[in-house]
Amino acid sequence: MFSFAVIPLFVSGLAISYGTYMGYREYQQTKSMAIAQGIIIDNKLKSHYSSRSIRRTPSQSTYHPVVKFKAADGSIVQFTDSFGTRPPEYAVGASVEVLYNLQNKEQAKIKLWKRQWGFPSIIIAFGSLGIVVGIAASADYYLNHLNRK
Repeated sequence: MFSFAVIPLFVSGLAISYGTYMGYREYQQTKSMAIAQGIIIDNKLKSHYSSRSIRRTPSQSTYHPVVKFKAADGSIVQFTDSFGTRPPEYAVGASVEVLYNLQNKEQAKIKLWKRQWGFPSIIIAFGSLGIVVGIAASADYYLNHLNRK
């Protein structure tokens, strides 16, 4: 019964550590990036293929926003965001904030909370839920064990 409490605590600790690492990595990456206003000029449909499929048929297609922005040095930069959705998240002509690398302007992404912090937050939340389950299981085990004596 003891392992029932230890396993969720251990796995939760790993999840919280990984989510924290992902969040820290995102923070380190974005703190040195510049911000610019961009405009959505297209939504590019990309097909994703399943690695388990023998016939290489598309398993899912998503729309990736194509963004154009003016960098601090005055150059015009265009990039396709790596985060795709179905249906398209942005209409053509929509204005967005862009984070970009000053040394490599094509290394850019749309600045949006869920794109930056969503995954680390979800991992940390699930890890925290596991901590609660582990503590509750431990408390239940010890309370029942003490009541039997």
